[in-house]
Formats: sequence, structure tokens, C-alpha cells
Amino acid sequence: MRYLPASLLAIGVTLACHTTAGAVAPPEIVVRYGWPAAVVPNGGGIDLGTTTPGNPFTVALTFANEGADGSTLHVTDVSSSSGLTVMQDLPAAIDAGTSAVMLVQCNATGTYTGTVAFTTDDPDEGYYEIDLACSIASSGAPGMRVVNSSGKVVPNGGGVYAPSGDTAVVHIFDDAGGKQPLKLSASANDPDGPQVMGFQPDDMVAADGLPVSLAVVCEDGEGEPLTGIYPITLTDVLNETNSGFSLYCGVPLADSGEGLPSTGAPSTLTLGAALGLLTAGLGLRSFARRRA
Repeated sequence: MRYLPASLLAIGVTLACHTTAGAVAPPEIVVRYGWPAAVVPNGGGIDLGTTTPGNPFTVALTFANEGADGSTLHVTDVSSSSGLTVMQDLPAAIDAGTSAVMLVQCNATGTYTGTVAFTTDDPDEGYYEIDLACSIASSGAPGMRVVNSSGKVVPNGGGVYAPSGDTAVVHIFDDAGGKQPLKLSASANDPDGPQVMGFQPDDMVAADGLPVSLAVVCEDGEGEPLTGIYPITLTDVLNETNSGFSLYCGVPLADSGEGLPSTGAPSTLTLGAALGLLTAGLGLRSFARRRA
């Protein structure tokens, strides 16, 4: 057996160390959308549901770099279909462990599906494409529109599902065409029923298509899980009008109206996660107010 001289071994070790230290860690792009945030894969799509004329959807897409420490993600060559407008672009670079938000507005009419595309320096996702679908309802829709966590409209008196002990999140839009804001209050009709956690970021809904979010927990005041159907009342304090939905705690939803799943909405989350995710609306609303 022949052995290399110690001097050559030392050179080899030095070269190996220099090669490892000089390697550039690759970035890893992950795109998320919604409440709670769900991963949107390359080539995937988002159904935004239905809005009314003059109230376009504004979509917040969160771009995270989940690559190795020291990596930097660059997203370039952003393009969108004619019915979509990029309202806020990404920064020049996204460091590892951080994220940034792109705002895209769906301002087409009728039923529409468009595409947002971009290139990245992620070695596995050099070209990325996301489909966005939205529908514009006829005028005269109710001013208060409730949307579940799947992006589907919940009609007045409709149902929202959460497993016993879990939290449901709904989003409330004002479709008054820019004429009148909503000032909301919410309550459970049953004093021993679900816990209503309040609105985020606040209880005012401007008539600009941007929602506030409401979390309702399938637990009683003692923290015990609930099973049953519990009415939740939503009140517009300014206009003295009521709307509402039924919270199905551990009870599957039957097909009973537009946008209602047959076995309950697939996206539910724990109370702690819900409170954290609800705050995501703050950046979206503040951005809209700055533009106004």
C-alpha cells in the first residue's frame, strides 16, 4: 500500500476546506397564499371566489426563501396577464429565512383566469407560474360578503366548518361600491357556545375590496371542545343591519348553498396559529391606504 506524502495531504485538506467555504448555498423558493397560508406550487392555481363590480380582489402572495443559510433568492422578469396587475413588487433579494409580499390585483370582468409568471435563481424552480381565477357578480349584491378560508362565498345563514376544538377563520368584504364602510360586531347567539375572538386588523371594512378577518373557536368559555351547530351574528353597526353564518363544530356540512363544501372547509387551524395568521392582513390594508 502506498501513502501520499504528508505535504500533499495537507494541500488536499486545504483545497477541500477552501472549496467548501467558497460554495454558494442555493436558495429555495416557497410561495404561499391565504388564511391559513397554503403553499402554491409551480403551475398551481388560486380560486379567489366572487366579488362585485368596482371591488377588485387584491391578492397577497408571500415569497419565502427556505434555502440554506447564506443563500439569496432573486425573483425577476415578473409578468402578468392583461386582467391582472402587480400592485407591489418584490425587493431585489430575499435572504434565507425571510420572506416578502407581492400584491396582485384581479381587475378583469366576468369570470376570468389569468397567470402571474416569473423567473428565479432557485436551481429547481427557474421558471414559476401561478394561475389566478376570479368572478365578478352582478351589481346589487349585499354590502357584507363573507368568504371562508377556501375563498368561497358563504351566503347569509350559510355554514362554516371547523373540527371540535379548532378555529374557523372567515373574511368579510364590503361590496357597497365605495359608498359606505362597514363597522362590524360579532357575537355567538349561545352564551355557552363558541368563542368569538374579534376582528383583525380592526372592525372597520372600507368599501375597497379588502377584508377584515374573524376567528371563531369551537370551544366553550372553559376551553372545552364543542360539537354542534352554532349561529354567529354579524352586525353592521353603522347601517344597523345583520347578517351571519352557522359554525359547524365537528358536524359535516350538507350541500346547502353556493360555495359550501360537502364535508367542511379543508383549512382549519389552531387558535394560536389563527391569531398569528390574522395579522397578515395589516400589511395589505396599510398598503391600500397609502395608495389612497
